[in-house]
Amino acid sequence: MLKINHIDHINLNVADLAKTVEFYKNHFDFKIYEEGHSAMSGSAYKIIGISNKIMLCIYEVKELPQNQGINHIGFHIERFDEALDYLRDQGFELLYGG
Repeated sequence: MLKINHIDHINLNVADLAKTVEFYKNHFDFKIYEEGHSAMSGSAYKIIGISNKIMLCIYEVKELPQNQGINHIGFHIERFDEALDYLRDQGFELLYGG
């Protein structure tokens, strides 16, 4: 059984990265913690939030289909390496190293 401590981050696809980041900075005082381009898609992304409270990983997708904003939710768990082994044993395909 996996023990979840809290949600680590929520991944969102957005049409306008700069506008979205500005919204969260202005209204929620989010800070930028990381930025770059996805190794898989090449899409620009930023990780923003409030440390130890909430993090959003936001990817810019220029032609975003309607209702396709949430990509995934990441869980912060105890004993990460053991959890990866457990998931592999259960037949899950792990992406991005877990």
